[in-house]
Amino acid sequence: MKLGVSYNVFDGEELLGPSIRLIREQVDYISVVYQVKSNYNNPCSDYLLDHLIQLKSIGLIDELLEYTPKIFSRDSNNGSYNELEKRNIGLNLSRINGCTHHMSMDCDEFYVPEQFLYMKKVIIEHGYELGICHYQNYYKDSIYLIKSPPNDFVPTIFKILDNTEFLYRLKGFPVRVDPTRRTNNKNPIIFDQSEVQMHHMSLVRENLRAKFMNSSYRKHGVKAIEKSICYYDCWEYPKPAMDVIGGMHSVIKVKRIFDRILPLCKPER
Repeated sequence: MKLGVSYNVFDGEELLGPSIRLIREQVDYISVVYQVKSNYNNPCSDYLLDHLIQLKSIGLIDELLEYTPKIFSRDSNNGSYNELEKRNIGLNLSRINGCTHHMSMDCDEFYVPEQFLYMKKVIIEHGYELGICHYQNYYKDSIYLIKSPPNDFVPTIFKILDNTEFLYRLKGFPVRVDPTRRTNNKNPIIFDQSEVQMHHMSLVRENLRAKFMNSSYRKHGVKAIEKSICYYDCWEYPKPAMDVIGGMHSVIKVKRIFDRILPLCKPER
C-alpha cells in the first residue's frame, strides 16, 4: 500500500499539525487543499498561509494546493458541492503521485497511531476496498467526550481504482456518513469501535465562530451561533455541552490520549 492523505482546510488550522503528526509515519504522501476564502466568501485567518508553509517546511505536508470556491448551485447545497470538489482534487493528487490508496481528512480528525496502523494492515491483508469506522465528538478539549450513541461513522482508507471518485449523496452506502465523503468503492469493512475509531475534535477550537459562520451551521442564524459561542467560552466541566441550536449533551471526562491540542485550554481539574 502506498497511502495518500488529503486534508481540506479553511479554518481550525491549529489542529492540523497535531492531527498530521499522529499519522505521518504511516502515510506516504500528504496534501492540503486549502481556501483563503470560505464557501461564504469570508477570509481565512491572518496566519493560515504562514502556518501551512511552515508545516510543509518541516515535512509534515508534501503538497499545498489553493482552491477557489465555485458556484455550483444557488441553494444550500453549494457548500457541499465545493467540499466534494476539494475531496476529489485531493484524491487525484494522491493518484498522480502514485498512491494505491487514499484517505480524505479534516483538521479536527485524530487517530491513535496504533489503531491507524492496524487499520492499514487489515485493509491490505484482506483486500478491502474501503474502511469505515465510528467516531466520537469532543468539546473544548480532548478529555471532554460528548456522550452519544455509536451511530456516527466516517469513511477512512479506500483503494484507488480507475473509476474511484467521491459522489455526492451516493445511494446504497452501508452506513450513514457525510454525503460529501462517499466513494463508489465496494467490499467495505466496518471496524468495531474497540478496533479503530476517529476522535473528532469538532468543538475544540481557538475560533469556534469561524467554524460556525463558514459551514452548514450558518443556517441556524447568527443569534443561535453567538449564544452557543458565549456558552462555550464560559463552559466548565461537568456542565453539559451546548450545540449550535441550543441542545444540551452530557459530557464525560476521559483519559488524555493526545497531547494538549490548544494552548488556550484551561488546566485540568
